[in-house]
Amino acid sequence: MFRTTALTRRSLAIAVGQGILGGAVAAVTLGLMHSIQHAIWSSTDARWLIPLIILTGGAILAVLHHWAADEGLIEQVSDAADPVSLHRRRTAFMALRGVVAVGFGGAIGPEASLIAVMGEISALVTTRVARNEEEERLIGQTGTSASLGALYGAPTGSTLFEPDRKEKAASLANIIAGAVGFISFLLVHDLFSAPGLTLGLQHVDLSVRDVAASAVAALFGSLLALFYIAVRGPIGALAAKITRPWVRIMAGTVVFAAMATAVPQIRFSGHEDVGGVLELVSAGAWWALLGIALLKMVATAINLNTGWLGGDFFPLVLAGSAVGVLACSFLDLPVEAAAVAGMAAAATVGMRKPTAVFIIVLLVSGGVAIPAAIMGTAVGLIFYAITPDPAPVH
Repeated sequence: MFRTTALTRRSLAIAVGQGILGGAVAAVTLGLMHSIQHAIWSSTDARWLIPLIILTGGAILAVLHHWAADEGLIEQVSDAADPVSLHRRRTAFMALRGVVAVGFGGAIGPEASLIAVMGEISALVTTRVARNEEEERLIGQTGTSASLGALYGAPTGSTLFEPDRKEKAASLANIIAGAVGFISFLLVHDLFSAPGLTLGLQHVDLSVRDVAASAVAALFGSLLALFYIAVRGPIGALAAKITRPWVRIMAGTVVFAAMATAVPQIRFSGHEDVGGVLELVSAGAWWALLGIALLKMVATAINLNTGWLGGDFFPLVLAGSAVGVLACSFLDLPVEAAAVAGMAAAATVGMRKPTAVFIIVLLVSGGVAIPAAIMGTAVGLIFYAITPDPAPVH
């Protein structure tokens, strides 16, 4: 990790340049991914097409695996920090696998594609700009920080996937790259029809009683994350027993296709579906909310363990908000506060990066219920402190 004292004018220029580039790349990549997803899924709402589309996506992923083996986000971030050592062709196919996984309805976020695409570009920048090994790593790190900072709307976004489990202050260069990346993302984002990354919640003024009651929503979010951790390990162990990668990918795809056909709401990353959660609250469909949240977490665990490359932050946000608002079924609590508290707690326990999660949830929620976000993170932090680190995704 680079220290803030090592930031020179040249390092600052690299950070700003990578921030501009990373934000623009994130906007273009997300725009293209959304366009592909829209083209695949918008033609019809016929339920029978869901398994056909997902199975097609799984088949493509099984073929692409020949050129790009499975790699978790933590490994991707670590590899991207050293762009000179990246296997360029493999990284390109890794990006394509991430695009296919998101486009064909995977219950995962788009992080894998962004990291891979920016890794490719950072490798090209390194050949032109870097003067030494330290600058090579700076280019790689700031590129990842810029793309993930743009995605999450927070300069500290890349810390969610740092290999070291102890949270450390991000270097000033990475923070600058993340901030510039988000600004660059906003400027380029309007060129595409992709939806915004904020959740569309309305601002609410909370009383002391509301903030206290949001602890119940945070409790539900924390328990959901523990459920996700509990099922992710056995699913990963079961998937690891299938030694042939293409068989593993197709087996997971078949199960996911069946689940998505039965409950279509579990498809996609989740950040665009919080509005659907609020609609179910208005309808009083409490059991449906619980079922969607639990199945979403199972689907995400299946996807990540069977070759559908992506991240689990946005699925945790959606599922956390869904169980958080269950508190509204018996408490006089604003829905927005319950949703924010639930998502903050779920992401804190699931991602195990409380500081980064708090900042990101605060920004993606639009700051609509800041005290509830604090409560959610605080309750999640308690569960995070008393539970062991989960097994990694296989």
